[in-house]
Amino acid sequence: MFYIFTSSCKVFCFASYVLATFLPTAANSSDEDYYNLQKHDNGSNLHERARKVLELTWRTTHIKPGWRREKRSDDGDIIESRRGPSRRIFRLTARIELPPRKLLEELFHKIEQVPSWNPTIVKSEIIQKIDEHTDITYQATSKIAAGIISSRDFVVLRQWAEKEGHFIAAARSTSNNFKPEQDGIIRAHSGPGCWLISPIEHEPNASKIQWVMDTDLKGWLPRFVVDRAFPGAMEEFMTHLRKHVRELNSNK
Repeated sequence: MFYIFTSSCKVFCFASYVLATFLPTAANSSDEDYYNLQKHDNGSNLHERARKVLELTWRTTHIKPGWRREKRSDDGDIIESRRGPSRRIFRLTARIELPPRKLLEELFHKIEQVPSWNPTIVKSEIIQKIDEHTDITYQATSKIAAGIISSRDFVVLRQWAEKEGHFIAAARSTSNNFKPEQDGIIRAHSGPGCWLISPIEHEPNASKIQWVMDTDLKGWLPRFVVDRAFPGAMEEFMTHLRKHVRELNSNK
């Protein structure tokens, strides 16, 4: 759904998102269900799988205790983390100068345009449209460090909904059947995650956004290196997003 890749941190992350691990029915227990999805699965099955991810991530965004602050950016973004059974989960909370529905459009509906404003993404495409709220997408990043760190890619089942006055766009990795692994690119994994986009009272042209990310980059990168790099990577993604938003607002 949403990826970040940063040369300054020498690591990239997919904006995909939330901890399956902090709820009693941890999503790790049903990973096989998502990896075994087939191209011929009917739309209702895919929609239902995506709905479960969305409901899981919606509940996760409302978990309050247990987060540790990692940093506060110069733009005021708060980045936090908490420990899961297999890896650390990260959450970023920010303000974006764009109405909630317009922000959802940029982050979800216009995913194929992401490479035009995020220079670290080399490919972004919808590979299967399931319905107006649900699809399967593919994104790939560029290499960094003179090719020492190779490209990563993701195949992701996504769904958005409007709930209680908020927009939520949820995603998680799904079966390679939808897009075979590519030579020279490491297929990374995103656990259940989301963007939660909320209105700000009396400010119709701004949004509060919460991004929760649960990502396994695969490959040889040590876990502690990835954990140290994620906050800076998330911050850099927001820099690209804000620049894009400023351009949108200046063209009104």
